[in-house]
Amino acid sequence: MKRLSIVVALLGLPAAAQAETWRVLDGAARGMANIWQVERSGDALTGRAAEVRRDGKTTPIALTGTVVNGEYQLQSRGTEGVPGCTFSGKASGDKDILGAAICGGQTRIWRVERM
Repeated sequence: MKRLSIVVALLGLPAAAQAETWRVLDGAARGMANIWQVERSGDALTGRAAEVRRDGKTTPIALTGTVVNGEYQLQSRGTEGVPGCTFSGKASGDKDILGAAICGGQTRIWRVERM
């Protein structure tokens, strides 16, 4: 596997996207699920979360962003029940991200465990 990674790097081919599950411990907007599926391809991040409505149904919420020098920047579009958000934070150890979330004009702590 190490040789394959070296060959990919030498040829300039993009590395395969890495999929992760994130558990948002603090900072998700009210009504937003706290489990996110996030893929990283180079510096680009894409993912999905969900709005969980009172009737138990869900509406998908797209996440887009980047990670540069250990700093994560993500945005989510709002839905009818969940405001749009901007998330920014830095890696803290191997599995955690700590930072701030701004949702609907309110700033709060954003804390994530990368599972």
